[in-house]
Amino acid sequence: MLPPKLAKRVLPPPSPPSSDAQRGIQGLKLSMIPVAVFDFDAFRITWANDALLQVWGFPSYEAVFARDMSEAPPSVMTRIQSIRSIVMAGRSTTEQWTIYPNGVPMLTRIHCSPIELENMSIGVLQQYLIEEPVADVAIRRASEALLHTSALVALVSFDGTPLYQNPASKRAHNETHITRWFVDDVFAENALKAAREGTVTRCEALVRIADAERWHEIEARPVRDPVTSDMAVLFQLVDETARITAQRDAEEKLLLIQELELLLATVSRQQEEIFVLSTPILSVRHRIVAVPIIGDFTPERTSELASRLLHAIAKDSIEWILLDFTGMSPNYARGLKSLRDVIHTIGSLKAHVVVSGVGPILTRSLAKEGFSFTEVPVYPTLADSLAAIESGGK
Repeated sequence: MLPPKLAKRVLPPPSPPSSDAQRGIQGLKLSMIPVAVFDFDAFRITWANDALLQVWGFPSYEAVFARDMSEAPPSVMTRIQSIRSIVMAGRSTTEQWTIYPNGVPMLTRIHCSPIELENMSIGVLQQYLIEEPVADVAIRRASEALLHTSALVALVSFDGTPLYQNPASKRAHNETHITRWFVDDVFAENALKAAREGTVTRCEALVRIADAERWHEIEARPVRDPVTSDMAVLFQLVDETARITAQRDAEEKLLLIQELELLLATVSRQQEEIFVLSTPILSVRHRIVAVPIIGDFTPERTSELASRLLHAIAKDSIEWILLDFTGMSPNYARGLKSLRDVIHTIGSLKAHVVVSGVGPILTRSLAKEGFSFTEVPVYPTLADSLAAIESGGK
């Protein structure tokens, strides 16, 4: 069994013309003009004359009536539905079609008028007027291509009334005023105004298609109506939703990345400022600085402090650096191991490190982490450290 979306639509049985209608068209049986009756609901021809069989090349009436037209291309179905709406309103219409009997293209004008069928519905009486082929092959091909293209093509008057729509345009906006096509209420008016001034409009715009809104590339150019010679506007709409959506998504992602990079740069700068504030380098004497050690020392924080200390040593010829641990919690003892490399680096630059404020509890915590200040002198307070430096003859 086919899945639901592929299942073929069940059509009602075809209905021939009513008895009264058959009496009315009996004289067309022997007409040299090909004539057929088409049932819109069954999508089949239900009556034909001999001339139609000859034009189409059918071997019998049974072959004509058996032909299922329900799977015609979308452009053809759109034209059929357009004709149906005209016929159901009790009016007649004449349209140019290219038919392909035995695979050979034949240009015809088909006059369509309403006719009653046996099941009381309305069908269409078709009279085929065979035309001479257009001399310009390019024009014939262009005309046929216009019928099958997925682009929406319409010729509208300067006031926005459709004069012609190809099948794709009819499917999307069947004979509605041009201003109703676009999401932006003033877009069409601006394009019409530009055309009246002799300007071509090319841009992207949101177009209403059924219940959806889709991005289209739009071109609206002033042209002359070949029927009335009045100036009109040729609208061409090409669906570019996939490309434009992807492009805009990429632009939004790029903007987001740029915003994130700016945010990260701001956070990094603020972090550096916090590091400086949380571990200031305080000048206490000539060529002596004190550094209060507070909080958790991460590798980043240690690296930042080392950089500032090395800069101060080189710039101000610092000889003594007092690392004061008075405000350090024993809970952060693990992070202090990273200071060992800093102390070694400072020593290599001929500067001296003195440690103060390391109480018994912090000492035990450092011992558990396998770290001790064996390479530098340790004093109870910052004042004791300064006194030791001064008595040492700095």
